[in-house]
Formats: sequence, structure tokens, C-alpha cells
Amino acid sequence: MVRIYLRLFSILFLVGIFFGCEADVLSYDYEDQSIDSLFYTFKGAIRIEKTDIIATSGNNILKIIGNDLAMSYDLGNTWKYLENSIGIISTVHWFKDQSCLICGRTKAYWVDSSFSKIHQSTVFDFEGNVLDDNSPHFFRALRGHNDYMTIAGKEVLIWPDYFGEVDGYVSRIWYTEDCGKTIRCICKNNSTRTIDGQLIKCRHFHDCIVWEGHDELFITSGDVDNQCVLLKGHFSDGKWQYNILGQGPLFKFGSIYIEEPNIYLFCDYTGYGQNGVLKVPITDASDFSKYEYVYTCSDNFPIVKSFKIGNYSFYTYDGLVNGRVLFSYDSKPYRRLTVMFEDGNSNVSFFSNPNNAGLVLVRKGSGYNITDLKLNNCMYNFSDGMRAAGFSDFGLL
Repeated sequence: MVRIYLRLFSILFLVGIFFGCEADVLSYDYEDQSIDSLFYTFKGAIRIEKTDIIATSGNNILKIIGNDLAMSYDLGNTWKYLENSIGIISTVHWFKDQSCLICGRTKAYWVDSSFSKIHQSTVFDFEGNVLDDNSPHFFRALRGHNDYMTIAGKEVLIWPDYFGEVDGYVSRIWYTEDCGKTIRCICKNNSTRTIDGQLIKCRHFHDCIVWEGHDELFITSGDVDNQCVLLKGHFSDGKWQYNILGQGPLFKFGSIYIEEPNIYLFCDYTGYGQNGVLKVPITDASDFSKYEYVYTCSDNFPIVKSFKIGNYSFYTYDGLVNGRVLFSYDSKPYRRLTVMFEDGNSNVSFFSNPNNAGLVLVRKGSGYNITDLKLNNCMYNFSDGMRAAGFSDFGLL
């Protein structure tokens, strides 16, 4: 009878792990194990706790405390406070001069390193008019790229606007070259045309990546049939021009990144049946016969993002999958890692890059709810969970 109970408990635990259900974190003795050994033997789950930090980068930390925003430029040794007049926050980005872009649901704002006043950004739509409506903008859902990018030798930030079709939402690609003081739409769904006159028409943009040193930008979009587009933008003489490299279900991609000479693309719900990660030489991105898998997902769920954090790398699933990610240590084969949120079952939406103290945040997602994307009350301390599980070097560069 005892054996039957033990066997039943084991089955229930494994079922809970697979479906992302609440389970207890298994306890192991890690003291005498190297990280290398632990990666192969770890069969438990990590539990992560909520934090009031909503963003961090370098020595910079931004918190929401009650009705205030709290900013630190020295990893939390000192703090400056301003009333949170923005409300819901969707995007935070620090520039090299420590000025910070903070986007709300419908407006964008910037602060300088004095953190003495919140300024509203001037936003220009694709047609050149000042955009000041109350439809949702600026939601930067896919992450994992470097925090720093340049175009024509200038520090810039370029990001896709990813949201759901409510309240007049129109997906755009946003661009700033003056640390968020002015923001311009450089590509707009159902408005922008390619060099040969084709209208760019999709449900929404998924991701974009700058090809450093080439003044080029690659963009992915979805979600069905010819809404799935791989675009290339080129910046010259102060203007962006676009070409469609591929269109249709074969080109339905989520996240995208570049490691020369290749570009890597993450399959969404593909038109060819196998989910995973593809690579192709950058110069052959329009020829699907040149694409090859570098990873195939054994359970065939869509993996949509990649994050590299020191010796660790992670693949995250889309909103279908709760409570787990895939992870690798020191380029070893990927394994499943169960992630348990302290306050309920959910999916891992994205990882932040580590700050200079090794803090990595994850955002708690809520399935396919892409009409309520925000950072407020959604951020968790991933580093503490990994280190408590024995991965003592996690986040430390």
C-alpha cells in the first residue's frame, strides 16, 4: 500500500510539472556539486518571488512603490522618487547617459539622470503628424536583445509595438535617436509601402533586430497567411526603405536575432508543422530552401524567444505553456526547467538582461491575453530562484 501511495504521488508530481500546476520544489544537496554536474542532475523546480522592481539595466533600477516611481542609478544604494503619473507602464529603456524612456499605455515619457521631472515625449506618426490619441501604443513584448543599438553612428532605440486589436490599436515600429525626447513611427501596419509599392499589411509586428554596422533592420510579423512577413529595412539619407524578404505561412516567426553571418528566427505556429529555431545566412534570408533547423522542439509547442545570460541560455514558450522554459548551461543540450510563481500558475513572458549585480527579472504572463501587457505587478526575481536551486553563478558575469 505504501508503494502504491508513493507511486501515485510521483505520478501526480510529474503531471503537475508537465502542465505547469502548483507543486513543491524538490530539495537537493547541492553543496558538493559543480554547476556543470547540477545541470545534468537537477530534476526539481525553482520558485520565484514577486518584486516591486519593474526594470533594471547596468547600475539602474526602477521600482513602483505604492503611488510612486523610485529610481536608483547605483544598484539600490540611493533612491529618487516621483509620483507615478504614468500609471500602467509597458516599456522601460535606459540610454548610455542614464536618461530613461518610460512608456505608458497611450503616451511615452522620458526622464534625465536627475530624475526630477517626468517629461512627455513628442510622438510622430508615420505620416509625420503628432500622435496624441488614446489608443494603445509602445508595448514591447519580445525581448532578449542587447540593450544598446546604433544606426548611422547614433545611439537609438527601435522596437515593435505588439498588442491586440482593441481601442483603435495599430501596430507600428518605433524609433528614437534622442533618448526618448521624440519618438517616430518608421513602419506602420496598413500604411507603409515597400520600395516596389507593396502595402505592408499584417495583424501586428512581432519583433525587430538591428544589424549593427549595416544600418539595416529585420522585422517579423503575423499571424496568418500573407500577414506573416519577414521585412528588411535600410536606413539612408535620413529615411527608411523596406523590402519583403518572405511572405506567407513559411515566414511566420516570433523572435529574431543575429549572430553573423547568420540570422536566427523562432518558429511561431508554423505553416510546415515543426516548431523550433531556424538559421539562415543573412544574405540568403529570402530563400527558404537555405533555412535549416538548429533546434527542434520535442513537444512541438512554439518557442518564441531566446535569452542568453552569461553561461546560461533559455528558450521560452508562447502563452500556451505554463510553468516551464527550456534552459542550457555552457552550450549543453537544452533541458526543461519548471518555474513556479509564488502566487499562482503562469507562463514566463520574458527575461530581462542581468544588471551589474546579476539581477535577472522575468515577467509573469497570462496566456494569450495580449490586451493587458504591462510591467506593473508582473515582475519576479529569477536570479534568487536559480541561486536557491544551486545555480550559484547565475546572472554573474
